[in-house]
Amino acid sequence: MDLFWRYGFATLPVLVFVSFYRMGDVLTLTLSHPLWNARGYSLEAISMADGAVALFASMAGVAIGGWIAARWRMGWALVIGALASAIGNWVFAWLWDTPLADGSLYLAAGIDQFGHGLAGAVFVVYLSMLVNPRYPAAQYAFLSGFAFLLPRLVAGASGTIQKVIGYDGFFVMSGALSLAAVILLPVVLRARSRPSDQPEPAA
Repeated sequence: MDLFWRYGFATLPVLVFVSFYRMGDVLTLTLSHPLWNARGYSLEAISMADGAVALFASMAGVAIGGWIAARWRMGWALVIGALASAIGNWVFAWLWDTPLADGSLYLAAGIDQFGHGLAGAVFVVYLSMLVNPRYPAAQYAFLSGFAFLLPRLVAGASGTIQKVIGYDGFFVMSGALSLAAVILLPVVLRARSRPSDQPEPAA
């Protein structure tokens, strides 16, 4: 109630924005491994890509995403995060059409995890800025949970979508969905919080 009171009708585009911002990440997580298997990569190559490569790339993405969120305007940080996430999806469309090579798999996994780490760090900062310090846990839990509700529902149809448009089409689409969140930024960034009408807690 406090969140809706403070942002009014602007809460609705904010909720749509957070739902689309991580859409590509969730969809990629759903079908990236099936793509690797269908493409014919060995279990050893997949374990390396999903282990050491993904770990270090993700850590680098989180570090750079946190730096961007601290140094840049939040609007630009969110744009860079959405673009990084989209590229992390589109690289799998490239992987599907490129000749089989372990190096290509490692490169794709690294770009994917770097983009997701960067976008995730920026997203956490943005959600933290939305919450009321009086109710940080409840409001952050609501926003982060809502952010993954629609993506997980769409992810349930990933297999059906892939059969219609193929792996390359699926990852082009998922990247475009993440980038589509940027369309709402002019509205979302104008959202201003009203002062809370709750009294200050006693010291």
